[in-house]
Order: sequence, then C-alpha cells, then structure tokens
Amino acid sequence: MILWTGDSTAHDVLTQNPTMQINNTLQITQVLKKYFNTEAVYAIQGNHEAYPVNVMDFYDNTSYWLSSQLSDIWKGWIDEEAYNNFRQKGFYAQVDKKHNVRIIAVDTNACNNLNFDLYQNPTDPYGQLAYIRDQLYQAEKANQSVFIMGHIPPGSGDCVPGIEKLYQFLNISLECSLQCFG
Repeated sequence: MILWTGDSTAHDVLTQNPTMQINNTLQITQVLKKYFNTEAVYAIQGNHEAYPVNVMDFYDNTSYWLSSQLSDIWKGWIDEEAYNNFRQKGFYAQVDKKHNVRIIAVDTNACNNLNFDLYQNPTDPYGQLAYIRDQLYQAEKANQSVFIMGHIPPGSGDCVPGIEKLYQFLNISLECSLQCFG
C-alpha cells in the first residue's frame, strides 16, 4: 500500500499556475499506475498543490477546482463514496479490506497557518474534524486499525493552534493508529 501525502509540485512558487499544479500531480499518478499497478494507493493534496500556494478558501468554494480535478485523477484508487467526499470537501476515508485498515485522508490545508483565508473563520471547514471523529468511531466498532494521512503534521507549529488541539484531542481515544504526514 502506498500513502501519498502531497506537495507533488516544485516549490518554486513564483512560477506556479493551476495547470502546472495539476499536470505535475497527473505525471506522478501515471508513474505510480505504471510501476505500482497492483498496489493500493491513497493520496491527498498538500499545501503546494493549491494555487496560489497555501491559499485554500473553504468559504466561497473558489478552491473547488483543485479537489474536483484531483478526485478525477485519483478516481481509480478510491471508492465512490470516498471520491464524492473528496471531490466536494477535499478529504475522504476508505477501508482497505486487504489490511483491515481504515485510511483517513485529511485535508491539512484546513489548519495551515499560512492559509490566510482560514483566518476569516478559523473553525472546522466542511466539518472535517467531526468527520474524523465519526471515522474513528466506525473503525473502533469494526475493530479496524487506522492510518491517518495528510500533509501538514499537527504539532509541527504549522497548524492553526485551535484546530491543531482539536485534532490531537480526537486521536487520544484511538490506541491503534498510524499517522502519516509529510
């Protein structure tokens, strides 16, 4: 299984544009499909997929271009429910039945302290924290392990403090989880 945590584009932010962001991700997707075609791949965007970098406006949906295009690129890797949730909200969960593990792919742009659009309403965009809580509860009921993946690691200082504390609180109740950020 492959967990891909984003930032697929070069970090030369002055030359970026939306087409370049998508094309870089598409190229990596094609390589993974070619060389790892028998592996399950779970992917989530980082802060550098956004254009401009770090800017995700969760309140007027101007960032929908990113999640809608990425969901189409990654559609073959995730089931329909995960696809729809990712397309609409930028995060998803899916059970990897082979390993009995629930993958929770978190959009950490919703806590990125460099995302200045977040400061207009630093709450819980699209109810992601409640979604994580519900997924953790479902995993516990089903006796599943959990992999929580995203790009910006909570606790790194790069996450808006209030959201970071809520995220960390949610994970206290789950004993058997792997968190993969990067």
